[in-house]
Amino acid sequence: RLEVGLRCADIVHQVPMYPLRNVRAGSVMHPPSRTILNNCHSNITVTLMDTWVKLIIEKSSYKLLSMDKATFSYRCLLFKQFWKNLYQKHGDLSLKIDSTQLNSSMPQLAMCMSIVENVLQCKKVESSNLISDCTGKQHPIVSSLFTGTYFAWTWTQEIYTLALGIDG
Repeated sequence: RLEVGLRCADIVHQVPMYPLRNVRAGSVMHPPSRTILNNCHSNITVTLMDTWVKLIIEKSSYKLLSMDKATFSYRCLLFKQFWKNLYQKHGDLSLKIDSTQLNSSMPQLAMCMSIVENVLQCKKVESSNLISDCTGKQHPIVSSLFTGTYFAWTWTQEIYTLALGIDG
């Protein structure tokens, strides 16, 4: 059995009160004021805290993956047809993961992949040989810790920018 859990999920969707009025004013200003420009965007932010994936085999439980905090942010410019500046940012998307820890052996990873694959294909999970591999002799553990993982994508009318980063 594969168990996925989280302690806290925070979802925020923000839309300005008078978006069309702000866009009409901001699109003719060169450069537009930061306050008006912020009120010309729609924002969605999803934050997950203390997320984990556990593999439960018979009476044993193995914590395979844990994340301290993950934040997904999407910001979109409203009423794009009013903006004539080619370099005006139309939107950005970012994913920031503070700390991710992976602890697993190869048979455990194979078991997880089999479960996910069978669930996606709507098949019954037949994995008796995988269970015996996981509960049998000790296997080497793959252990990784990633901190400060960051992905961002920004776009204008004609330019796309991609940013990736891992601190440690």
